[in-house]
Amino acid sequence: MKDPYELLEVDRNVTDSELKRKYRKLAKKYHPDLNPDDDEAQEKFKEISEAYEILSDPQKKRQYDTYGAAAFENGGGAGGFSGGFGGFDDIFGDIFGDIFSQGRSQQRRRARKGSDIQQVVKLSFKESAFGISKEIQVRREVECETCHGKGAKDESKIKTCPKCNGTGVINNVSQTPFGTVSRQTTCDHCHGTGEIIEEKCPDCNGSGKKNQK
Repeated sequence: MKDPYELLEVDRNVTDSELKRKYRKLAKKYHPDLNPDDDEAQEKFKEISEAYEILSDPQKKRQYDTYGAAAFENGGGAGGFSGGFGGFDDIFGDIFGDIFSQGRSQQRRRARKGSDIQQVVKLSFKESAFGISKEIQVRREVECETCHGKGAKDESKIKTCPKCNGTGVINNVSQTPFGTVSRQTTCDHCHGTGEIIEEKCPDCNGSGKKNQK
């Protein structure tokens, strides 16, 4: 068993907040979801999680400080390791929240790609066989000039979604007999936009777009 203090890069006088900050930083770095093909990273994640389980529990920390690794050999100590990540919900919530919110924020900053314009044109057999040039009128979506694509009558009326904190997704972390499971769903309050428009633009009804010939 490796020294939990060395694994988490802290000393024996570490505070609870500093311990949590260090674990959170290392867990994000070595998390299996971010290193799917790296066996060493996954083993490292397991080691730092076990180290945090010891040092975050006052009784287990006291046992390690007194007896060292021997206190946890052969399932010794206060129940040994739990084999899961019980009590880590808040930390995993922070980790997944950071990962997903970062991706969501970058996604919102990118310009939205428009859909292809399709138009049905009737042709005679001769036209289809020999080809022809025709002028047609099509409707396309353009940015609403009134709200500049924001969808709101007044930009100050756009608020961050309180349910997902602007990420556009809800992250649910649960414990199972096989370990921690994270499930991500689209926020049903803002429908994935991360924003709530309190007063919609009257010209585009909140879509931020208008049809133009």
